[in-house]
Amino acid sequence: MTINFIPEKLYDLKKYIKKRKIPITSRQGGLLAHYMIKNKKDNPYNEIFDDLIGLFRKYNIVVNIGSTFRPAGIADAYDEVHNWEVQEQMRIYKTLDNSGVQSLVEIMSHQPLHQVGSGIIKIRKMYRGYVPFQFLGPVVTDVGGEYDYIAAAIGAAEAARYSVGKVTVIPAREHIGFPTINDVKMGIIATKIGIHAGDLTRIPDLLKIDKTILELRAQKRSCNPFSKIEGCEKCGQYCPLVIIKNVYKLR
Repeated sequence: MTINFIPEKLYDLKKYIKKRKIPITSRQGGLLAHYMIKNKKDNPYNEIFDDLIGLFRKYNIVVNIGSTFRPAGIADAYDEVHNWEVQEQMRIYKTLDNSGVQSLVEIMSHQPLHQVGSGIIKIRKMYRGYVPFQFLGPVVTDVGGEYDYIAAAIGAAEAARYSVGKVTVIPAREHIGFPTINDVKMGIIATKIGIHAGDLTRIPDLLKIDKTILELRAQKRSCNPFSKIEGCEKCGQYCPLVIIKNVYKLR
């Protein structure tokens, strides 16, 4: 269950929305900010925080500590606003953890590739232990447009290297229109490939899957492991897998 506990105070909300060209890109964060400003109130979730903790424990709910101020582009990653929110999220995480409630910290959506691993390591060092994160991708460059699912799959691979708790799929056309079923499908495929590539760096046993594909290609004499004929449509009679086999027959 995703809940945006931050910002806790109306003062902080007004302070930090002035520091960016795009202050809030989170839908839930935007609704929360609208409510707080319109009604001149602090975050309503914090008024019932203790009651929520009791419900989380009773129904075994894993809480995703949502990010109101996650960056709308990689240029804002770990700016003053983002850094402040991450610290506040970690405060909430520690409180939930000490109360026996499982949670994840939603820290990132747009982030340069070189900051993915270093950011995870930095925050875990601050907490002095493993912290499960939810990553929305992350999208590692903002030049993709309708191909943001590819940029996000690259980020997912890097996030998987550092064993984040959860990676959320970024579908095709995430930022330019309402995704279709096919857009979501393409996003899921790209994300799963990215995560597998990242997991391979930590879990050697996963190489068995890739070795199986290699063995099937060798058996089929085709780059397509599920081909019903030798060779492939791309190379035809010039397929090196078939040519090499024929050379050995001539010996």
